[in-house]
Amino acid sequence: MTDKWSVEDFLSQYNSKNTRGVYRSTLTGYFKLFYPELQKHSLKTLDKELVEISLNYVKQDRDFRKDLMRYRKHISQLAPKTIATKLAVLIRYFESNEITFNKNFTRNLKGRGATEAISKEHVPDKTEIARILEYISIQAKTLTLVLASSGMRIGEAVKLRLDDLDLSHEPARINLRSEYTKTKRSRHVFISTEAKEVLAEWLEYRPRYIEKINNFIDEAKAKDYSQRVFPYTASSFRISQ
Repeated sequence: MTDKWSVEDFLSQYNSKNTRGVYRSTLTGYFKLFYPELQKHSLKTLDKELVEISLNYVKQDRDFRKDLMRYRKHISQLAPKTIATKLAVLIRYFESNEITFNKNFTRNLKGRGATEAISKEHVPDKTEIARILEYISIQAKTLTLVLASSGMRIGEAVKLRLDDLDLSHEPARINLRSEYTKTKRSRHVFISTEAKEVLAEWLEYRPRYIEKINNFIDEAKAKDYSQRVFPYTASSFRISQ
């Protein structure tokens, strides 16, 4: 038997930081479905635990087709292109571990419309948002709650600077500068108590996150990110989901 690959082994093949990020997010979401205990881990311990779990998983004698079908059902509300992309990542991971599926199965798994975009938008309710928050990182969770409770556009939120926040105000207030907004007019928005609490947790963890990403970005971007509440782009946030 050839050596099996953990998530980290699999990701090490790819030089692109963006590709590794997309693939890691998909694989993490997959394993969280089958190993709910991963939800309890912080960003600091999740990667280590994921290595062990993913390695043990591919060594098991289990019906991986049924697992993929369960995951496919789990993500059925996502856009067809997103579903197809996530399934392609998982199939690549399985193939790296010499676990293969016939073309009929993979074609049916992706289903029709896998290359079509969804034009009808859906606004998630509180229950759906709560479910989403169980499966995403602290930085994504924070931004999601801030967006949901303030009504800000994501393009506005990712431009926020630390001194735009007023968490001492009741309710917590955020200053949107004119250069952030689509209308080029400044305004104040307010966030919920829950969003404020999670935002405070994120701000505490944020220096460690920045220290980690500074190894992968240039000096100019590092300087910019040092002042940003959310040191990443809107597209990075969307990909991480």
